[in-house]
Amino acid sequence: MPGEQIDIARIKEARLEKDLSILELSQKLGYKSYVAYYRKEEGLRKFSTNDVLALSKILDLELDEIFLDNKLPKR
Repeated sequence: MPGEQIDIARIKEARLEKDLSILELSQKLGYKSYVAYYRKEEGLRKFSTNDVLALSKILDLELDEIFLDNKLPKR
């Protein structure tokens, strides 16, 4: 996972599909405030490995759906 780009748009899309607010998702991730998660979804902070694993479970996403590197066309 290190060095791979996170598909923030896909995470946000999945959150909205699950009808979760930023506050609700931040609570599910164990944050005390929504601000820390909000900054990550806005691209102002990086998602940790633990964040990615938790988001995968909460949002029912496969890990390869979260990373942009896997969406590049193969030659």
